[in-house]
Amino acid sequence: MNGWTVKDRLKAMSIICTILVAFGSAISSFVANKNSSQAVQTVEATRVETGDIITNSNSPDYTNAWRPWKYPMTETTLYIGLQRNVVFARPFRHIPHVSTALCVIDTKPPGEILTKLGYPHPDEITAERLRDIHIVTSADGVSENGFTLEVAIGLPTQPGEFLARILSETHDDEALIKEWLVHGQLSDRPGLTVSQNEQWLLNFYKSVGSIRVSWIAQSREK
Repeated sequence: MNGWTVKDRLKAMSIICTILVAFGSAISSFVANKNSSQAVQTVEATRVETGDIITNSNSPDYTNAWRPWKYPMTETTLYIGLQRNVVFARPFRHIPHVSTALCVIDTKPPGEILTKLGYPHPDEITAERLRDIHIVTSADGVSENGFTLEVAIGLPTQPGEFLARILSETHDDEALIKEWLVHGQLSDRPGLTVSQNEQWLLNFYKSVGSIRVSWIAQSREK
């Protein structure tokens, strides 16, 4: 991997992670059994649903659009990102197990992001932490009908609070809004006004980048 950039390594690791999640899910769905008829019965008794979502678009479910997510993981670490409700195509009979995996991460090291946004020069310990890219994704509140998908960048608390303030600010980026409307990343509307949640979404894209997440839900239906 000599000569690979940070982004190259991230994409490679994300692809490997996705493959492992899919492989693990497939293994758990098929019970090792020499009797083929029993194996068929096991497959029929298990329901699986998958999805793929990116953080720079509210499509296709504009009703359950991205909204701000801010979570204090520890006293020294803050998650800043996005969350949205995911509704299953049809309800499961039982609460399914949901796994998520990072597919594509298009971002830069947090230190570069914060410097560009005007964050003051941090102390040595904080600067060291900001060299690492810490991206998280999880599924919360899983029910038979759906779950809440969470995606965020993990930062030291003080820089995290700074980024949250930036994401909350209003910026009249009409060119980006027009582009997103054309490509269906925002719901259709007569003007170029956006909601507070949409402003956070636009600012997250401009400041942090975009993250694509895959999810898989599975449950025994009998």
